[in-house]
Amino acid sequence: DRGAETSGQKQEESKPKISFSGSVEPSTTNKGDKDVITIEVENLDDTKTIDGMRILFANEDFIKKGLVITNVMSGGTQEGRAFEWTNTLMQIKPKEKRFFTIVANANQPGNYESVVTLINPTGKIAFDDQDQELKAKLIVLP
Repeated sequence: DRGAETSGQKQEESKPKISFSGSVEPSTTNKGDKDVITIEVENLDDTKTIDGMRILFANEDFIKKGLVITNVMSGGTQEGRAFEWTNTLMQIKPKEKRFFTIVANANQPGNYESVVTLINPTGKIAFDDQDQELKAKLIVLP
């Protein structure tokens, strides 16, 4: 039945379900001190592998003024307010977790906040449950 095949092709491919959490440690720090941003992503899907991850900071000042990025661990790269991991080690198989780590030094004193979201490396929202977002806070003391 060709009609069934055609309608099947029109259906949008379902997106994997994820769970994610993260932290900025320490959240209150002194200028020049080391800070670590950690994001944990769990693939809740039964069948789909996630082929890469892009972490996007809504407030660019958080990572431009509040912090000076010194290392994006595990082969990640930074482009503006986005951090991306696309190497094969960063594929997240069904029911597996990965940790994404960014090392920085506290920079300009002030209070910084940012919403952090996850998208796929092509820039599209690639996951179900996109109402999930992280709220990152950082206080840099003089």
